Amino acid sequence: DVNSKEVKDTGNKSLNLNKSIGNLDQEARLLANFGVFNFYKSNFDKSIEFYQRAYSIFSSLGNKAGQATMQNNMGDIYFLTCEYQKAITSLLESKQIFESIQNYNECLESFFLLCKTYYSIGDYIVYERLLNDFEKLTFIESVSEKHKMNLELLKILLLHDDNELRKHLDRMIEIRSEYFKNEEKYNYFYSTSVIVKTLIQLNEFNKALSELGSEELTTICKENYYFEGEKLYMLGLLSTADSENELKPAIEYYLSAYEIIKDLDITELTWEVLFMLTVSYVERGNFTRAKEYIVYVKSILEYIQDKITDERLKMVYFDQPERRTAIETFNKLTEQI
Repeated sequence: DVNSKEVKDTGNKSLNLNKSIGNLDQEARLLANFGVFNFYKSNFDKSIEFYQRAYSIFSSLGNKAGQATMQNNMGDIYFLTCEYQKAITSLLESKQIFESIQNYNECLESFFLLCKTYYSIGDYIVYERLLNDFEKLTFIESVSEKHKMNLELLKILLLHDDNELRKHLDRMIEIRSEYFKNEEKYNYFYSTSVIVKTLIQLNEFNKALSELGSEELTTICKENYYFEGEKLYMLGLLSTADSENELKPAIEYYLSAYEIIKDLDITELTWEVLFMLTVSYVERGNFTRAKEYIVYVKSILEYIQDKITDERLKMVYFDQPERRTAIETFNKLTEQI
């Protein structure tokens, strides 16, 4: 009967379990590859789905390295899409597993992302503590030079003094070139963004424009909507800062950026672009549009903050200088319009 057939099938599956271990491992790796493919296509939900399925199989096989890699990959997506609490959970697990099996190079990859997550939230106290722990791991003999370079970049992120930034600019550019050479596209773009914003802060407008017009950046941005959106946003920042340039009005860049990212997953760029559009519309006297964007920005910031379950981190998130400035500006604009 049907029940006995099910029991028989279950028994056969149990007997063949050891023989199927290799196939399970292969399946997990295939799922992981699908996850990577979708990640680079910016299909983040689909990518997470594949990573989770691969993680489950690796867990059942007791493959710790596979588990840690999947957690790292998911943490990367959670970081990019501002699901910071999930990013911290995934990256901490990944880091701890890699550390337990003494795979320090992979451990430092997860650690690097964890540090960037805390920096993005604005928790600079924890960030500096993490940097100290990160640095200790780089002294291990088996650790590659790449991680010492990542540490340099993380330390540079804490600099605010113009003279200090100017002094470290060439090193930032060297680090960015290494990322490009190693085809680390996300790290390449991340460091390019830091360089461009630093150049704008230092009033090195021609150099910033040169960076944004480089062939390398143009090629990479063609492959990724998020990169193209942020490039347009930075062109808007440059146009705003440099009144003597021959760029288009800043609002045109912000509008173009918004057209690209409006249907994509929410990132920090989403509210940043909307914030600059709000300011631009106020300057032009279009208070109706400005009011609309104020509502959008506040709702996006609250959406991101609501996904943080740690109450202290929730407070820290809104206290980060750029976000605090945005909120203060909104409050003033609300009174004006």
